[in-house]
Parts: sequence; structure tokens; C-alpha cells
Amino acid sequence: MIKKEDHYLVGGIGTCTDTDIVFPSEYNGLPVKGFDGWAMQSNTSVVSVVIPSSYTSIGDRVFWNCSALRKVTLPEELIYLSEYAFWDCNLLAEINIPENVTRLPHFTFSGCTSLTSIDLPDRLSEIGTGAFNRCTALTEITIPAGVTRIAASAFNRCTSLRDVYFLGTVAEWNAIDRSETSFEANNMALEGMNFTVHCVDGDVR
Repeated sequence: MIKKEDHYLVGGIGTCTDTDIVFPSEYNGLPVKGFDGWAMQSNTSVVSVVIPSSYTSIGDRVFWNCSALRKVTLPEELIYLSEYAFWDCNLLAEINIPENVTRLPHFTFSGCTSLTSIDLPDRLSEIGTGAFNRCTALTEITIPAGVTRIAASAFNRCTSLRDVYFLGTVAEWNAIDRSETSFEANNMALEGMNFTVHCVDGDVR
């Protein structure tokens, strides 16, 4: 644990060999509020994690390259996910993002090659650069109507993506600040992808 002024942050799991981890909400009489950067990076044994309600943030690269991680339970109180939070967690198949998260930073789920299901919160406004880069098993995704920006390479090399369900109108989809490389397949631009955007009032190819 890493001591801050009035709380702790998880700095790692030390010599613990448990495969299913429930992180503590309190330590030495003080609340635990999140993770320090790189806390779990390159762990090869942890299969599932449960993060308690006292955690409001997940620091930089916390679960980077956790090659055995399959299940993550995030608290509804979570506000902030950092860049590269789940980079190359290649066995992670599904995850629900809590409603208070408004932004997916750069490369949040890049390299999650088993990811087939993700629930994005209604309050989400931005999908960052490479957020779903190389999510090759992702066949569909629902994007909330409040999203106003989809950054470059957000869905780069999502080669199985066939259906994008946008919960707004065609006009709202067209108004999104969207890079021409937001959706790519093997470094090809938007027209190289074989997917359809389904809006509430019609489809966009």
C-alpha cells in the first residue's frame, strides 16, 4: 500500500499468489481510494478482480499486460480510467464501464483481443486514441448519443467489427468530431471497414 495524506493507494499485490482478488476498501484505519500507476502490470496469475466502491480512479497502466485476467468488476463510484489501463489484457472478454466515467483515455483496452462485449455509460463523451485498438474479437458496440469525439485509431484493426449502434440520429453521428482513422482495418481508412452504423433514424455505411 502507498500512503497518501488521508488515504492509501494499492501499489501491487506483493507475493500474493491468489488468482481471484478482492481489493480492500480500508487499510490501517484509512480508506483505500484507488491504484497507483503500474500497480498490477504484467501479472500472469490473477484471473479476476473485484474493485470496491471506495475506489474512484484507476491509475496509469494499472492492469497493463495482465495476461491471465478474464473478469473485472468495476465499482459504480468509479470516475476515472487512465491511459493504457487494460492494455494487452488478451483474455478479458467483457467489461461494464460505470455511469460516472465520461471519457475513455488513450489505448484503454488496446490489445484486448478476446473482448466481445463492453457496456459504455450514457454519460460518455469521448473515446480516446486507440481505445479499442486491436480488439479483434469485437463484433459490435453500442455508442451513447452523448459521445462528441472519437479520436484517431479508436477502433484500429477491429477486424471483426460489423455493427456500430449509435444511440443518436444520423445528423448527430455526422457531427461527431471523428478522425478519418477512427475506424481502420490493417491501416486502411474508414472505407476499408465492413461495418454499418445503426442510428435511431437510419443506417450509415
